[in-house]
Amino acid sequence: AVLDTEGAVWTVGCNDEGSLGRVVGEEEECFVPGKVEIEEKVVGISAGDSHSAALTETGQVWVWGTFRDSSGPIGLLTWGQLEKTPVKVELPTRNGDAVVKVASGADHLALLTRDGDIWTLGNHSRYFLFPDLILTHNCR
Repeated sequence: AVLDTEGAVWTVGCNDEGSLGRVVGEEEECFVPGKVEIEEKVVGISAGDSHSAALTETGQVWVWGTFRDSSGPIGLLTWGQLEKTPVKVELPTRNGDAVVKVASGADHLALLTRDGDIWTLGNHSRYFLFPDLILTHNCR
């Protein structure tokens, strides 16, 4: 994934498990850069093995693709469900606390909020995070 100066995300390459964040009709289209449709300006991106995340200027996080475990794809926000186009991550934050940073590992994602809270999601089997696909919250 590439972030341009206008705040748009572009992807190119293998689209296994929806990792490009856009619908691709023919395999050849994967190797032509294409824009990922996100509703607002993106200020940061992060990518793992088969997932990507975009942070918008208002502190919203959009994700696509899937997390994986030793058996293969396990889903992204819902167990077993791949996301081929961006979906918004809904955090149960207090006072609408915005996310200010996103960081991906191979099969997990960490989100840092303005108030200093950390939220994680993804596969814990290799990283000793938290249970599979459960959004977890760690206070300071």
